[in-house]
Amino acid sequence: MQFVVHPLCIRILEIDILKTIDYLERYFEVEGQAANVQFMDKKFESWLNYQIRLNSFTNMLTIIAALLSCFAIYGLSISVVRDKMKQIAIRKICGADLIHIIYLLVREFAANLLISVLIFAPITYLIINELLRAFVYSTKIQWLDPVYPIAYCTLVIAVLCIWQALNLTKSDLSEALKK
Repeated sequence: MQFVVHPLCIRILEIDILKTIDYLERYFEVEGQAANVQFMDKKFESWLNYQIRLNSFTNMLTIIAALLSCFAIYGLSISVVRDKMKQIAIRKICGADLIHIIYLLVREFAANLLISVLIFAPITYLIINELLRAFVYSTKIQWLDPVYPIAYCTLVIAVLCIWQALNLTKSDLSEALKK
């Protein structure tokens, strides 16, 4: 079967070009085969392909940053446990249950997280706002954007504190009191 090509010129806003291209390919699909959307300006098309590659690279860097932050929080949790070892040992010997030990560790992390958010949130907002203004796609920071990383850090902190507390309940803490 031979397909007839009918060129169609559509002027679109540059707000979300990729969604528009996907919509046009699906709208003009013939017998289950997506339509081929091309741009008249080849420089713009190559720039768009570059942006797509850059987005995939950014997604990969985001995953690497998330893993590195997990390792950093893990190292911080080990440091906090070593610093609080005597307090934890005394509380455990006096009969504190697992929840109280977890609360002690989470409270320490929560204080550090709150201080870091209060100090670095305004600085980060200003820097990111300036960087995003330079993009072709003018993007505004929304108030929910920082909630996701903070929730991620809180979840990682909670899991690590529970894991550390479980390890401490299995270990003999009498050596910590001798130091």
